Amino acid sequence: MGGAACARWGGPFLLQRTRQQTGERMAKTPVTEKVLVERIRQKLQKQDRDLCVATPEKQKELKLGRYYTVGPDGAVTDPDVELELLARDVGVLNPSEELKD
Repeated sequence: MGGAACARWGGPFLLQRTRQQTGERMAKTPVTEKVLVERIRQKLQKQDRDLCVATPEKQKELKLGRYYTVGPDGAVTDPDVELELLARDVGVLNPSEELKD
């Protein structure tokens, strides 16, 4: 009977496709900033890079964003990182997740 119901109604794949066709958005899982920073740091450490958080003084003095990356020599490689974009770029934030505000 379960198989007949799936065949009749199209199963979960039809439901997912219908949501996509109608533009209905599925809720994304929120990920905190702290968790996201840790995920990114772990990933970047494998590449001898690091994600740093700038203090307000350092932001003004060195013209940095809140987050910036450094290379193996400690030199700034990206002075202003958008956290969620970097997380997606390095593959630590799934499409079903989003940065919690």
